[in-house]
Amino acid sequence: MKALHSSIPDFDQMPAAANAGLWYDKYCDKWREVPEDGDKQPYWSLGDNKQDWIDSVTRAAVGDQNELKEVCKRREQLAREMNAKPQLFKTDWRFVTGLGQAHPVENGFAWHHSLGVPYLPGSSVKGMVRAWAEQWEKAGKNETKRIFGPKGTGTVGSVIFFDALPVSTVTLETDIMTPHYGPWYSDGKAPGDWHDPVPIPFLTVADGQTFQFLIAPRQPGIVADVADAEAARIWLKDALEWCGAGAKTAAGYGRFEAIVTTCDWVDTQLEKISENVHCTTEEALRGKKLAKAWSEINDPDLKKQALECIKKRWEQHGWWGNPQGRAMKMARNIYDDQST
Repeated sequence: MKALHSSIPDFDQMPAAANAGLWYDKYCDKWREVPEDGDKQPYWSLGDNKQDWIDSVTRAAVGDQNELKEVCKRREQLAREMNAKPQLFKTDWRFVTGLGQAHPVENGFAWHHSLGVPYLPGSSVKGMVRAWAEQWEKAGKNETKRIFGPKGTGTVGSVIFFDALPVSTVTLETDIMTPHYGPWYSDGKAPGDWHDPVPIPFLTVADGQTFQFLIAPRQPGIVADVADAEAARIWLKDALEWCGAGAKTAAGYGRFEAIVTTCDWVDTQLEKISENVHCTTEEALRGKKLAKAWSEINDPDLKKQALECIKKRWEQHGWWGNPQGRAMKMARNIYDDQST
């Protein structure tokens, strides 16, 4: 091990283009040989270097901005094909993922293998939402069995839970836990005030980091599956805001705050119009009622962004440059008149 360690080039900090996950998990070069008295053999330990190694990935934001933007864009396209929509949530405080994984610093971390950023696996998202539905929403057994699948059978449910990924580079921070009764935890000895506290550093995601969550119906053409996915999205929001995700949620870690996007305003208006007029959301999108609601927005920033969302959706159907029918032409005139 000594020869192998000496053959590794020494870096003061993580290279800018490195995959932070590979660096943090595989490269660790802060080992030192600790001598032992008596007949015991010397051993290798990180010792006080644990903090230094964690700090090696907190000096700069991790991840490639362009790669993350492209991945999120593709997931948005996938969501449209699956009759779903992504949800954005921002960390309300520190967030810890993969804490129980093995690592030289004693506390692991969940890194996306190809993107090199922290993430929450889809299986963890599913488990969190299921726990919320069963314990807090008191959802019936048949409902949870249908949506999540029967426990312990390997059978899938009516809803797909994707990995939660950051939408941009991620800022990381070091935190410290200080267990005071180590002999009690490790050896079962009675706890006492004479035991020395042992500070243990661990890696966390900072607050204010935005993640994209995606829940979709397994069969987009089945109305029941679409309804199940919508119920799961509501449960997800409540679970993230009230209980949190990842490790140490009992101590307040892992809470997320929902981000309301401009397209959420458009979607809300489309749902209202389709319910009142008894039409599809696509028909509501090209009608003048949506244009009238948009014209009554008082916030200039929201109005501008909402028009961009509407225009983008019209362009996807080929309507913006060539509106068909009287209602679409009237709507287009409202957008043109109000945007100048």
